[in-house]
Amino acid sequence: MEKTVKISPWQLLSLILVSRIAVALTYTGGAAGVAHGTDRMVSLVLEAGLLLLLFLPTLWYIHAAKGIGSLEYAYVQFGRGGAVVAVLYALYCLYIQCLDLMQFDHFASTAMSPDIPRVVLCIALVAAAFVAAFYGLEAAARTAAVVVFLMTLVIVFLGLSLIPDMKALNFPPLFYDGVAPVIEGALENLPRFLELGVMALLVPYVKGMSRGYSAGILTAAAVVLVMQVTLVGVLGDYSEMVTYPYYTAVTIAHSSMLQRLDILVAAIWLAGIFVKMAFMAVLFLGCLRQAFGDKLKILYVALGGAVVLVVGLILGDTLLAAEHGYLWLASTILLLAFSVVLPIVLLGANAVRVKRRKERGEAV
Repeated sequence: MEKTVKISPWQLLSLILVSRIAVALTYTGGAAGVAHGTDRMVSLVLEAGLLLLLFLPTLWYIHAAKGIGSLEYAYVQFGRGGAVVAVLYALYCLYIQCLDLMQFDHFASTAMSPDIPRVVLCIALVAAAFVAAFYGLEAAARTAAVVVFLMTLVIVFLGLSLIPDMKALNFPPLFYDGVAPVIEGALENLPRFLELGVMALLVPYVKGMSRGYSAGILTAAAVVLVMQVTLVGVLGDYSEMVTYPYYTAVTIAHSSMLQRLDILVAAIWLAGIFVKMAFMAVLFLGCLRQAFGDKLKILYVALGGAVVLVVGLILGDTLLAAEHGYLWLASTILLLAFSVVLPIVLLGANAVRVKRRKERGEAV
């Protein structure tokens, strides 16, 4: 990433919204035994509140670091040890991409019937995303702004189109099983928003970080609520028995406006997952370039794409089978480590460095 690149808070909003919608399209809450139906709507609101709360350490870092990104800040505090932080960030980005590819591969094999083999489709997706890394953050943000407009438009259109297929009886009473499932539902889906962990990394490149993040989370909550209302109104309790309830809702509904609504869902899912993976590929490449220089950037991209393909295609089914077990735990630990612990550690290290310099009588 070039330091002169700046994206607006609304472009950051677009990147966040694309990521959230892509996650919502593959939501499989029924497998977790947590909030369903109307309670899931309350969980979404609670989840948005928790994501805003988890942003507070990054917000503190933004104000204290005065426009310096967490990676540059790590180099200031730890010298060459900053390269370790860069590598950790790069691996974190690969982890997010591997999860995305696993979900896409599973979605393509169980819900879609693509004309080309799904393995070829996955290879094409990963290759396109990592090639897009060479075009930088600004290009990814601009693409996200276009894609998120189309995604939101399609979701609203689908909701309006499926109104005749919705039934009031499909909406269960709020808190039918108490408050616990609502809380569990919010916590269950929280570690799927791993993008929060890279917000401190983006500080030098986003004008109005806190405004863009907050608006992105709140807008995403509103759009995903529309999706939840749609699938509950159409499927009711049946949504707990299918793997991809939103896709199933638009597939089984018989709308007179458009007979193949599922094609639209597949199209926005493809567009969304591409933008999200390209965004992570930009950050991955930027971190490795900072750590090891610019000469081998083609090798970085090739190795990164290969790792994502191997993990996503070979280990995908095994890992997804435990998504609500150790994979959820791993994602939660990583989310907290990068969004909460790392900013606090960096600011703590700076406080210690400043104190020692003052004790030695050196200029701060």
